[in-house]
Amino acid sequence: MALSYVAIDFETANSHYSSACSVGLTKVCNSQIVDTYYSLINPEEPFDASNIQIHGIRPDDVTEAPTFDRLSNRLFGFIANLPLVAHNAPFDMKVLQKSLGKYDLDFPIMNYFCSLALSRQLLQLRSNRLNSVAANYHIQFHHHRASDDSRVCAEIVLQMLQEADIHNLEEMTSKLHYQMGLVGQNDYRAFRKMQSGRYPYNGFKPSEITAKTSVFDPFHPVYHHVFVFSGSLRTMDRMAACQKVADLGGINGNSVTKKTNYLVVGDQDPKLLRGHTKSSKQIKAEQLAEQGQNIQIITETEFLKLL
Repeated sequence: MALSYVAIDFETANSHYSSACSVGLTKVCNSQIVDTYYSLINPEEPFDASNIQIHGIRPDDVTEAPTFDRLSNRLFGFIANLPLVAHNAPFDMKVLQKSLGKYDLDFPIMNYFCSLALSRQLLQLRSNRLNSVAANYHIQFHHHRASDDSRVCAEIVLQMLQEADIHNLEEMTSKLHYQMGLVGQNDYRAFRKMQSGRYPYNGFKPSEITAKTSVFDPFHPVYHHVFVFSGSLRTMDRMAACQKVADLGGINGNSVTKKTNYLVVGDQDPKLLRGHTKSSKQIKAEQLAEQGQNIQIITETEFLKLL
């Protein structure tokens, strides 16, 4: 069986998940794009200037647009029983769930997966944002236009899985060791890696942590910098620290590489050091720094100041 799914993308009027102001859908059947759908949405909520700056949709543009409750039957008719995919899927799934909940609408439990998570595993890119992955495949589009974003999401999934010699979603979950996500009226399960002993921190892989927002400050010192953690932090756990990096537009690395900008060193477990005074990550970072790489080894306190 070939690949079949619906790529979905929302733009929002403000920081609330319930404020969808546009939606784009792209349907893939048997590894071919077969249909698209786009609509503006009246969120019945105020618009934030920062959101307008991102997608260009203004309050006057949606005064005659349908509200989400009027649009829901059209969306579900388009999706039918196909799984959903989005780039940074946790954001779009929450928008879907909260927008339907806003009008107390029933909807079925749906499977979904995340093209951002797949790109982090399958591609070696400086950034895995949608425009960067699209550029990797020489795809031109209008970023933050929901119709374009959903189409590009659909295309990059086809490209990535074809390169990985994966022919359907069952192969994707089995070969890449993922569990499909679920979203329903009162249900939510993240699309995630199956637990592995290689990544002991609650079974998560740092590079798979996705931002809970689509609005970033490009001048923040964390933005577009690669962070790796070694040891235990005192003020938060490893997953929470990675989430803060992602929410500021930073990139979480699983290990120290030539792309790493910051190694955050916490308390070290002597049992894991095996007689050494430094972790293998810190040793590697120091070696790269000596070779001229712009990599900084910082303490937890310095990391908190960066945040």
